[in-house]
Amino acid sequence: MQKNSSLLTYRQLIQKAWPIMLANTALPLLGLIDTAIIGHWGGTTDLAALAIGSLALNVIFWNFGFLRMSTTGFIAQAEGRQDDIAKAQTLIRATVIALSFAALLLLCKTLITQTALSILAPPFDTHNAAFNYINIRLWAAPASLINYVVAGYLIGLARNRILLILQVFLNSTNALLDILLVRFFDMGIEGIAIGTVIAEYSTAILSLCWLAKGQAIIFQAKTTKNLWYKTAIFSLLKSNRDIWLRTLFLLAGFIGFTHFSGHYGSSQLAANHILLQIISFSAFFLDGFANVTEAYVGKAIGQKNKKVFSHIVQRTSVLACITAIALGTLLIMFGQSLIAALTDLPHIQTVALAYLPFAAVYIAVSCGAFQLDGIFIGAGASAALRNASILSTSITFCLWLGLLPGIGMKGLWLIFVVFVVLRSLFLGTYLPQLIKQHFPVNAR
Repeated sequence: MQKNSSLLTYRQLIQKAWPIMLANTALPLLGLIDTAIIGHWGGTTDLAALAIGSLALNVIFWNFGFLRMSTTGFIAQAEGRQDDIAKAQTLIRATVIALSFAALLLLCKTLITQTALSILAPPFDTHNAAFNYINIRLWAAPASLINYVVAGYLIGLARNRILLILQVFLNSTNALLDILLVRFFDMGIEGIAIGTVIAEYSTAILSLCWLAKGQAIIFQAKTTKNLWYKTAIFSLLKSNRDIWLRTLFLLAGFIGFTHFSGHYGSSQLAANHILLQIISFSAFFLDGFANVTEAYVGKAIGQKNKKVFSHIVQRTSVLACITAIALGTLLIMFGQSLIAALTDLPHIQTVALAYLPFAAVYIAVSCGAFQLDGIFIGAGASAALRNASILSTSITFCLWLGLLPGIGMKGLWLIFVVFVVLRSLFLGTYLPQLIKQHFPVNAR
């Protein structure tokens, strides 16, 4: 890659980010499609079972997000070195690891389903339907985890439009199959599950067909002696472990916020749930710039080009900050209408509006955490991601446990804002060390 072509303009960065923003909506859109179809052509029991089953599966598969993130960092750095063999080897290793986890999920399928339902405790009349839904959906584990790896590979190469095409194909196939199986074959929630499984495998096959363009390189990588070199395998597994722990502790932070919200009553819990959905939606936009950062930071590190690194970090951070502040401002301006669209219960609307400014501030200041995540994922610095997550979550829980319920709901929200700021601060302390490690003083 030529040096000048690496210095992307703001417009080019936005063009790289928007396909990821749309692609990031794939998982919630899948749930929305399933809900809409069952809501129109299914029964109450099916809809309740879908709610329980979707929640369980989202938690299960969300825990495997490390397959995407760790793959991105290794691929981006290999792209920067222009090392096609390393890219193919990373893809093969990550796919084998993904299939190993998928095999474990399939072996423990019944146990996982039973455990999830015992924790979620659905009503008796929905238990069997929820069990069947989860049990069928878990058959998609190999395809789903392969799709995570392929997404990481594409983001690492900054092939974001291909990623968007795959996600559109996934959602379109899922919607058509759901309508066919539920509306015309009257298969209910089992039809929804089967349709999603077929859509996941269809997308995985399409992804592998696209990758077949590099078949010669992949075959060459497969026959290279160091494909299963112990150090390389250990490095990928270590990255996967660290990012999984990072994700687990972040999830604990959000679960903790929901848990402590319940201490103030059902209205407060419901209102905070609505505000969390708005925060989650804003993450689609900020994740777009973070994913672009991952790709180009990794590439700059592979090139040992500090100028490109600094350029990408500065420009993506400016765009992310502008976006975060704009989203927070829009929430203040139009939050009342948005909340009214999400619930028509007056008392829930009143509570949500009272704490909406905290959600807006959270979104505005969260850009630092997203951008630093992107930098460290692209650099493959998984230990820093793990440590920052553990520290920020631990301190947040200490504050909640030590100060609640005396400081009230405003205090709960204030500490939640502190949580995302701490993530930025702790990761920021590792940044000078990362720059020194990858870019010596005489680096260009």
